Amino acid sequence: MSETNQQNVEEPSAPTLETLIAPVLDPLRGRAGLGTLIRAAIAGQIRCLDIVDELNVRFNALLGRYVNNPEGFRDLLDNTESVISGSFALRFMEGSGRWREGDMDLYVEPGSLERVKESLREEGYEDIHTAHDGREYRRAGGTIERVVGMTNVTRNVRIDVIVSSKKISVYPIADFWATHLMNFLSGSVICVGYPETLDNAGFVIPGRMEDWKVPILLGKYLRRGFNFPPMPAELRGIVRYFGDSECIVIPVRRGGRVFCGGPIANSVVWKV
Repeated sequence: MSETNQQNVEEPSAPTLETLIAPVLDPLRGRAGLGTLIRAAIAGQIRCLDIVDELNVRFNALLGRYVNNPEGFRDLLDNTESVISGSFALRFMEGSGRWREGDMDLYVEPGSLERVKESLREEGYEDIHTAHDGREYRRAGGTIERVVGMTNVTRNVRIDVIVSSKKISVYPIADFWATHLMNFLSGSVICVGYPETLDNAGFVIPGRMEDWKVPILLGKYLRRGFNFPPMPAELRGIVRYFGDSECIVIPVRRGGRVFCGGPIANSVVWKV
């Protein structure tokens, strides 16, 4: 081979970790459920940081339906220790986009309400109603001080700002009627109360909702692909709190504030 030809020959570059991971991650990006991503990480197919980056992009994309500045909104969540729960959080975990939430449920502690409302008004939202007893969300309104409905006509979306009756935003979430809803998103982490939720399964908690409402609510989530097997006996009677060893807590952006219910989260306990 001539000297000229030798100079034109390029050595093949060694594959980077990113190029090795991409074929695994790309088919999952934007469509895989959180459980699938976690299992892929456990199997060594995906780096944990790749999952964090994927969840960061996913969160901002879903928030883009509601606000102009998703990152700024997430900073608001962290700075006020507010969280998103309900169908929005479930859709975030489910990933595939087979269904869409009707609105966003935003949980705040009483001292943060005005700051959150003002931020939403800057995003074009207006107050539409206030329900002071929280009966839309549970049988008795003991965990909810009030619910402020806010709508953005231009975007055709609604956010229900749900005010906790204690100085901790996650207090009402511990009182939900079924375990698949006991999750929340802060600006920086997702906290999943029951791992079964990642497999689209939940357990109905007796006595937390009027009996006639339960079949209606179940129908809503059955149509979304959830199933509700009998609750295992080993789950009954265990004292739980958000952030305990049974929860799954995963960052949804790098370097974010790790908030899992606030400094008194372990005071919000429940049993099923």
